[in-house]
Amino acid sequence: MMQTVSARRQNQESVGRMLFERLLLGFENPAKVEGVCQFEIDGPGGEFYLVVEGDDMRYVEGRAATPSAHVHMSAAVAHELAVGDNLDFRDQVNLDQIVAEGDIEILGMLAQMTKLPNRDAGARFALAEQRAALLPRVAEPRRMTRPSAGEVATMIEQAIPIIVQGGLEGWDEAFGWTIATLAQHFGDVRVQSTLGISTLGEFCAHLADDDGQAPPYTIGSSLPAELCGFFPPPFFDPASFGPAQLWLGSGPGRISTLLHRDSGDAFLGQLIGRKEFKMYSPDQTPFMYVRKSYNRDQPCWVNPWEPDLAKFPLFANAVETSFTLHPGELLIIPRGWYHTVRALDTTMSIGFHREPVTDFGRILDAE
Repeated sequence: MMQTVSARRQNQESVGRMLFERLLLGFENPAKVEGVCQFEIDGPGGEFYLVVEGDDMRYVEGRAATPSAHVHMSAAVAHELAVGDNLDFRDQVNLDQIVAEGDIEILGMLAQMTKLPNRDAGARFALAEQRAALLPRVAEPRRMTRPSAGEVATMIEQAIPIIVQGGLEGWDEAFGWTIATLAQHFGDVRVQSTLGISTLGEFCAHLADDDGQAPPYTIGSSLPAELCGFFPPPFFDPASFGPAQLWLGSGPGRISTLLHRDSGDAFLGQLIGRKEFKMYSPDQTPFMYVRKSYNRDQPCWVNPWEPDLAKFPLFANAVETSFTLHPGELLIIPRGWYHTVRALDTTMSIGFHREPVTDFGRILDAE
């Protein structure tokens, strides 16, 4: 894995080598993922593939005999990935310029490895860990009914998650919405999801299909402007919140959010269906197997719903709190708390981050 300075200089000779160098900075493989990813780059850089085996990743020029994944992009995009700031891989403009097919596990691993650790987010995580170590451990979220903004601020300062009843003021018109409501009244509104860019009508039609495929999900994409007026941010100055996020779709038993921690306080209002949460205090970091490459939020390697203790043995020591979020409830997660979500129904939630790290990753110029 370690390379000499001269070897690193030689790796600058092609954009493929430069991209490999970027990936090496973030390479780690505690999950023991194995596979071969073929890269095809237009122009200089040509063809090469990466072989991932255990604790090693190798660069090989040419074409692999039986790759498990393929990535195709222009030399300009490859150069941006290799030497530029982190990209936002959830934005469709970026996704449209990188064609990726095959083994989703190795593709997701490589995409995450392109991210250099965000310093602002890292500093916030460190402070959250220090604060949690000095405070009594929280066994479960505090349930509150119509608290004041001051009471909510106090709970956040004490790093206590909150489930609020009566905290979604101004959302009344949306209470009682169903998937059919969205299709009927907002069918022409365009959303980004696992389907790509589609109308809400098309999205809802796919949700209704029982074809054995994974139901579509918006994965926290930006809430369309046509819907923003229905969901004012709760409790605090709207200017202190980042853009609203739409969490729509998924289905019973589906893990809709993998284990991670956010660098801003997270607010999630539940509208349709129920979600099951598992959460862990910031002082549980030694057991969370955080990824060393991250941007605004930091993902973890371990899956708490089906933990592989052979690969992640320290997770057995983690202290967990679990609960179900119901329609009409507002969940507030102080920054640095680890959380993962499983859908119990087809769901719709609207989320915000308060005082977020503003770097969501760059958007490439559209080709």
